[in-house]
Amino acid sequence: MIQNKKALVFTHFDVPNFGANLQAHAVSKFLKSYSIDAYFTKIHSPALESKYKKCVSSAQLKMHKRFAETNLEISDIGKLDTNDLQAEINSDFDFVVTGSDAVFKLDSNAQDRAELVYPNHYWLPFETSAKKFSFSASSMGTIFSQNIPRSKTAHFRGVVESFDLITVRDRWTKSQLKKYVSKEVHITPDPVFTLGNAGSRTYGDYIAICLPKRLRGDWEKSLITEIHRIGLDVKYVQTPEEITDNVVDPLEWYNLIANSKGYVGVRFHPIVIAISNGLPVVALDQYSKYPWNKQQSKTNDLVERYAPNGYVASKFEQFYLSTKTVMRSLSDQLDNQKETKSVVTDACFLPLAEFLSRNK
Repeated sequence: MIQNKKALVFTHFDVPNFGANLQAHAVSKFLKSYSIDAYFTKIHSPALESKYKKCVSSAQLKMHKRFAETNLEISDIGKLDTNDLQAEINSDFDFVVTGSDAVFKLDSNAQDRAELVYPNHYWLPFETSAKKFSFSASSMGTIFSQNIPRSKTAHFRGVVESFDLITVRDRWTKSQLKKYVSKEVHITPDPVFTLGNAGSRTYGDYIAICLPKRLRGDWEKSLITEIHRIGLDVKYVQTPEEITDNVVDPLEWYNLIANSKGYVGVRFHPIVIAISNGLPVVALDQYSKYPWNKQQSKTNDLVERYAPNGYVASKFEQFYLSTKTVMRSLSDQLDNQKETKSVVTDACFLPLAEFLSRNK
């Protein structure tokens, strides 16, 4: 019997973030479809873990960890220093992977966050006989020249050039990497697009919403009134920080959005879920302050490429956004539901598919 190959995956996976949980789950399933068993590891960040404990309930924290332990194979190999890690990879793994998620994000000022300072394990900065590749990685709008010291620029070029395949999630990340490497940088969608029917599907007559604080109160009441006026209800999509009375499983959260009639709100992965299920989206973008710097925003990139009929408002535009404008966009998208369908197909993942098929 032929044994599956093994991949060591560096990413965020057991953190209290539904998108991170679902991405890791999707990466595992995707690799499994190519007879590759994925083992997940990470950089432990005491500063980040301390932050989560202060803003997320202990019960919800446990839920995210339980989801990871139930759905993923987990390895602590990421705790090893570079030399020992390299030896373990060479002896046990056929592939070493970074991503998906914001594994290419850097912030040179965050010295208490090792995972945000170059070099770190997410960049796979070690020599290995295993094939190295990134899976729809994102820099989250990072300007590399401002966050990689000049003394480390040559090292950075060499590390990225050593990848056997580079796939990223957005155009900004690609444009930043192309300043340093000669090899092809492919754009592939967020892996959550591959989940499809992730659980029970009972479509409801409601709009899923998750509003920023500045749009709660009177604006929120006005929006709900407008939604009721077209015969639909409203259901709230909670962030982990907002969940206090119960716990929410990532797949339950996924289906709350996927079973809706559309989504209005913040954060990236609710918009991925809506688009992947052919639903209207009004994105209240957290990642662009003004209309003229939307090119750095992963949300704007996502909607432009995969839901051209969707609506995106930068933080500045949200101050002047009327509920009537939101409803006009939702109604137009609902009226043209066929045109709203996601353009993501298997062909969008072709660079990854061809690479994995070649290296079976």
